[in-house]
Amino acid sequence: MLKSDFDRFWNNTLVPLAENFERKYTNCSFDKSKKHKVYESYEEIKNKVHSYMQQEGMKIDRHKIAAIITFSIMRNSPFSLNNLPAENPKIIEHLANEYISFASSLSLIRSFIITKCQKENDSIRENIFRQNYVFPDSEHCHYFIAVVRNLYYSKLNQSLDIFTLANLYFMIESYTEIYKKQEMFLNLNPSPDTLSS
Repeated sequence: MLKSDFDRFWNNTLVPLAENFERKYTNCSFDKSKKHKVYESYEEIKNKVHSYMQQEGMKIDRHKIAAIITFSIMRNSPFSLNNLPAENPKIIEHLANEYISFASSLSLIRSFIITKCQKENDSIRENIFRQNYVFPDSEHCHYFIAVVRNLYYSKLNQSLDIFTLANLYFMIESYTEIYKKQEMFLNLNPSPDTLSS
């Protein structure tokens, strides 16, 4: 990701999401001055990821870029908390950095997909990703929040893994696409039970 792309991501995706979060949860403050540190972390982690890849000169895919962005935001914690009790992952404000890093990274993946679809004239896939992501059902809380909590605990235990998170982003993208295509197919081919009612 070029610096100009990062600037666009920061200004058009991350900052609006952060400001919405800040308005909703007034005990949080978003520090825009952390932008440079987040970008420096992105570059550092990206170079490390490149060194792990098997083929030299191979480009990093959108899922790894998103995972690197996620960790770069979490590492630099642009959100700080005001007047809240001790760390408690049940209080959403304590998860602000993880929440915003996950949400903005999903938006980044969406923008990569839409750009690719427009280049390839793939209107079906573009329409799928112009809508919200679809997440699997989760027993205890919304899947999105479950991932945010996992990120929080991973950071707390210093067990963050770029490649695992990149794979999770790939799975969310795939799940969304398969679910939406199945939904479209069922709408085009209703079952006999649906037709008779």
